[in-house]
Parts: sequence; C-alpha cells; structure tokens
Amino acid sequence: MKNFISYIIRIIIHILPLFPLLKLNISMTILFLLITLMPYIKVQKLKKLSQEAENKKHPQADKIKNSLNGWRHLTFLNK
Repeated sequence: MKNFISYIIRIIIHILPLFPLLKLNISMTILFLLITLMPYIKVQKLKKLSQEAENKKHPQADKIKNSLNGWRHLTFLNK
C-alpha cells in the first residue's frame, strides 16, 4: 500500500506542471497528459510481460528486461 501511495504521489508531481494548460487549450492538455503518462503505462505493461517471460523461461526475457530498464529512466520509478 505504501508503494502505491508513493507511486501516485510521483505521478501527481510529474503531471502538476500541466494543469495550467487546462485553462488554455483542452486538446493540448490531453496530448501532454498522454505523453507524460505513456512511460508509466509502458513500464507497467513491460513488468507484466517480463514476469511472464521469466516464469516461462522465454528466450527474449533479457531483451524485455533491458527494454523495461530503458523505459524506467523516463519515469520516477526506481524498481
């Protein structure tokens, strides 16, 4: 639960600068919001894929893990 709260706080801090754009242009705000959240969504998908690959001893498990680490650098996620 503590990790989930920390995760939500990090996302809020990451998105906070985008809120003034809401007053200017709603479509631009949605675009920036999607660009900001994309790395977080990608990391979650790659985590699931990595766990499945490790469980099944998939030959590309290392490649998936490297991709996951690359996407993590675009977020505030450490683990």
